[in-house]
Amino acid sequence: MRDERVKMRELSGFPDLKSTRVQLNELREIFSSEDRLLTLIKPDPDSIASSLALKTLLLKSIKYATTAYVGEITRQENIALIKLLSIPMERIEEIDLSEFNRTAILDGQPTHFEILENHHFDVIIDHHPITKGYSASFKDIRPSYGSTSTIMTEYLNAARIKPTTRLSTALLYGIKTDTNNFERDTRPEDVWAFRYLFPRANKNVLRKIELSEFSPEILNYFKMAFERMKVFKDKIFVHMGEIDNPDVCVQLADFLLRVNNISSTVVSSVVDDNLVIILRSDGYRKDTGKMASKLFGDLGNAGGHRSAARAEIPLGNLRKRIRGLTEEAIEKWIFRRIKGYRTDQIPA
Repeated sequence: MRDERVKMRELSGFPDLKSTRVQLNELREIFSSEDRLLTLIKPDPDSIASSLALKTLLLKSIKYATTAYVGEITRQENIALIKLLSIPMERIEEIDLSEFNRTAILDGQPTHFEILENHHFDVIIDHHPITKGYSASFKDIRPSYGSTSTIMTEYLNAARIKPTTRLSTALLYGIKTDTNNFERDTRPEDVWAFRYLFPRANKNVLRKIELSEFSPEILNYFKMAFERMKVFKDKIFVHMGEIDNPDVCVQLADFLLRVNNISSTVVSSVVDDNLVIILRSDGYRKDTGKMASKLFGDLGNAGGHRSAARAEIPLGNLRKRIRGLTEEAIEKWIFRRIKGYRTDQIPA
């Protein structure tokens, strides 16, 4: 009977709020009124919105909460999201870690944050594939979900907290971006969360954020990509060489996937002595996350979802594989691997 109810719930798309309430109680039990929480994120719409939701959930349980981000905020839609919704955040370099006795990671896991390597985290809430090698007092990781914003929306609902217009708009945008408007890695719960938030969100602000996607500076990268891209079968590959901002590769990979008859894209670059490789696909023919892990996992941090994945490899790990580490040599090495990729082996 219970299995039948679970099947019916999954078909209806309504989340298991009873289980979420249990998890919510476990989450709140960790904290006391004097706790000072530092939430760590890599800034994108999903993580930014989720951090705002966590602060709302714990508002009456702790003394205060601060969100710190790793890296730079350079994508125009992220800047617009933070500005238009007045979301407070600080750079991790500007934070005095001794001020906080509790730490959390949202939309990521400790292995994604070298800056706090071997640090014990109190809370980890994420929707990416599970990684190992860390400890946490509370973990809620749901790799099948399309976004962490969906998980946080369930928590708000379970807590009987009606999200404000500001929070609803942020969470709605987080779901839209991480599911690529429900075209990838989406569950019925993501659709439920979208429908729950939609009436509460400010659509005019949402549209302003969405129309801020490209800056004039990034157009030069698009021109470079069009000149450098290699098209083979149903794939597009571009190596951008050395650039300052890896988010450019994300935007290019997403954009090039819109080309007719293209089922996958790979865009790579060298950023701060790391080779960054962004992979996108329609999620139908191949599992992009497994592809990234098989091709590059032995050299660095690699993995992701069925239709979206990422690899980051320190250049030092490639010195024995790529002679000279020139731009041309790196491009040829990546191209050979992805062109020869099969699901049952890694190309030589």
